[in-house]
Amino acid sequence: MSAKADSMASDIFPAERGANDERSASSGYAVSGHWPVFEALNTLGLTGRDIAEMADVTPPTVSKWRSGKVRIPGEKILFLTSALGHLLGEMEKMPVQHARLESNPESHHGAFAAAQAHLRYQELLNQDLPATEMHTAMQRFSTWWASGAAQNLIDRRIRPIADADALEMLKRMKGKQ
Repeated sequence: MSAKADSMASDIFPAERGANDERSASSGYAVSGHWPVFEALNTLGLTGRDIAEMADVTPPTVSKWRSGKVRIPGEKILFLTSALGHLLGEMEKMPVQHARLESNPESHHGAFAAAQAHLRYQELLNQDLPATEMHTAMQRFSTWWASGAAQNLIDRRIRPIADADALEMLKRMKGKQ
């Protein structure tokens, strides 16, 4: 990891400061030994199976990536980072999402903000990856998005959570009347 990225990552995640001293950028692992993109996707409710489907690998491969037993290819981590950014962007557009942020900040805003922080951290870690891998990742993202898989994932995993929160919010509002 570059010195600039290491410094910025420490600012975003102060508890991680110093943890990188024992690891080099060439080890293929993030500061904590785990990639922030997986934490963010988990926070959004995506399963290992969802991630495997997105990345076109098997669920056991995703499990090995998460545990650090197998090095994740740069192209895959860049693709997952792009997909995460897209999912967060789509969540911001959801009307229910804004209602959730305003009415129940504890249940959603913290998780959404955490996912955004993990995304920023992952983007910092990605700075040291080769441009050729970025090109491959962007082609994969474009194909994934154009296939409708992105919308399908949002409809399956993100929107049901938003709808459930909206129902809960309505119940609370009705109870106050």
